Amino acid sequence: MSASSSRFGILAAVAVVSLASIQASGNPLDMFGAGAANIAMGGTGTATADSYEAAYYNPAALGLAERVEFGAGASVYRPWLEARFNSYDPVGKVTSPVSGRRFDRAQAFLEAGVVAPIPLGKDLGRHLFFGLHVYSPADVVYSVVAREATEPAFPLYEDRNRRLVLNAALSGRYKWLMFGLGISVLPTVRGTVRMDLADTSLQDYLGIDVGFAVSPNAGLLFEPIDGLTLGIAYRAAGKTRIELPVDAAVTEVPVFLTVNAATFWTPHQVSFGIGWKGKNYRVAGDVVFSMFSGFQMASPNLNLFKDSGRDQVSSSGTVVDAGFRDTASVRLGGEFRPIKPVALRAGFSWTQSPLSAQSGITNMLGGDQFGGSFGIGFDAAEVGGPHIKVDAYFMAAAVIDNTDSKLELMPSNPGYPSIGGGGWFLNSGLSIRFGF
Repeated sequence: MSASSSRFGILAAVAVVSLASIQASGNPLDMFGAGAANIAMGGTGTATADSYEAAYYNPAALGLAERVEFGAGASVYRPWLEARFNSYDPVGKVTSPVSGRRFDRAQAFLEAGVVAPIPLGKDLGRHLFFGLHVYSPADVVYSVVAREATEPAFPLYEDRNRRLVLNAALSGRYKWLMFGLGISVLPTVRGTVRMDLADTSLQDYLGIDVGFAVSPNAGLLFEPIDGLTLGIAYRAAGKTRIELPVDAAVTEVPVFLTVNAATFWTPHQVSFGIGWKGKNYRVAGDVVFSMFSGFQMASPNLNLFKDSGRDQVSSSGTVVDAGFRDTASVRLGGEFRPIKPVALRAGFSWTQSPLSAQSGITNMLGGDQFGGSFGIGFDAAEVGGPHIKVDAYFMAAAVIDNTDSKLELMPSNPGYPSIGGGGWFLNSGLSIRFGF
């Protein structure tokens, strides 16, 4: 490839990123939950997660861990989502309805973690706990998908899982009170591009750095009587960005611009949970409030500067307001042990959609989500074997179909005169944990 064509390729790539919309979405754990046993019980865990998954659900709940435990799991997510939009013929000036499947493929994910009491001394007992939880797509660590801002899409379901997420936490316990602090870590991308199309003798430069964005988590857990747990947890908003400063000289006049966008965003969340554990059963419930009103559209913001110092902006792009709203979700689940080593689980969840009516140029799809789950677990220690637990789950959920109309005349917009869609998805997984 010639130097000239290479430079035009880099410039074209920058142009594509600048003009497209990078689809942002929520944390993958928000849709499924963490850990096979917890997902089987509707995704509950604020007051009942008793292993390394507590680093996500509620850092304080690490204090429920009875021993050192580590494990891993795998899951598969398969959506069936359909969008209804319109195609415009500029010659005949005719708008025709169209429907099409979105993100019509399966994805695999990996999960791993460890929880351990921190030894303080022979006679001091167990009062400090550490937990680490990692969740990642099976094939990538970080993925960015660029789309036109007007493209009909399901922002909370199509690309939301294409990110590595790491949760780490510490918990302290004193009698019936547990408290915990933790962090969530997401990858972020920065880069630099320098090119001179007017002078082919100069060397072009492209550099990419992958860093980390960190957000805090905190929680409390109360166990006023044996078997009853009450929990509250807070997860701060997490955000990763892509930032790409570009210095380009197409002619003798240099151009200095920066492309940046929030490529991945999670809302502030507050969750309340309750759990009750009997001799051969357990029930749990969570209520989660998500502050989606701060949602940031991933449309890249293109700033043009007067000089290489980037102190003065000569022109700037405008990011479309997503118009999201705060939401609530309810998760309920139960477990029954017909015999000691076997646990049968089932759960239900309802999640309110954060999407407002799509009356402007955007065409984001997705209604309220209703899900059901069930699973089975086996604990070898209950029959005199080693501390090995195997858990499996199956989850199905429906995304309620909804339709929005656009009153403003915009025939070239795929969402005019109306946009709609819905669907459903399946999620199943298996995990194994070892304790000692």
